[in-house]
Amino acid sequence: MPVLRALASTGVVAIYDGPDDAPFTAPLSHLANGRLKFHSSLGYPKVIAEHKVTLSLPARKSIGTHRVSYSLRQHGRPGIPWVLASLRVGGQDVAAVGSVPVQKAANNASSPWARWISIGANGSHITAFEYTAVPRIGYTFGAISIPITVWVTDELF
Repeated sequence: MPVLRALASTGVVAIYDGPDDAPFTAPLSHLANGRLKFHSSLGYPKVIAEHKVTLSLPARKSIGTHRVSYSLRQHGRPGIPWVLASLRVGGQDVAAVGSVPVQKAANNASSPWARWISIGANGSHITAFEYTAVPRIGYTFGAISIPITVWVTDELF
């Protein structure tokens, strides 16, 4: 059962699984075993900004591989920040963990071909990267717009 413990004299707060207080007193020793859920002496990334943008992608009809980078907006950080994102695909919010398939090839419901998007950042902008392969005629991708929510953290690479 989870334990919430706060020690007023030191200002330390922790959430951990019992049966003893070892995760409270030695948090680093309990990171790998899963008992420690939160400890105030450990540094956690903080979300410092949230941005909502829409990525408009053009139709893809020509045979070949399309690799395109898009600048979504400036992030305002003095380096390359760690960003988190969510893409709205088919009415569902999907975490941008790696590359996310956002559209299947038209004209073929069983097609294994998809348009993929990944989200990241460079030294000045939040970016999106599109990877789309059009293997042959009949496998096309219509123009679409993808709503994206991006959270910029205080962590810099």
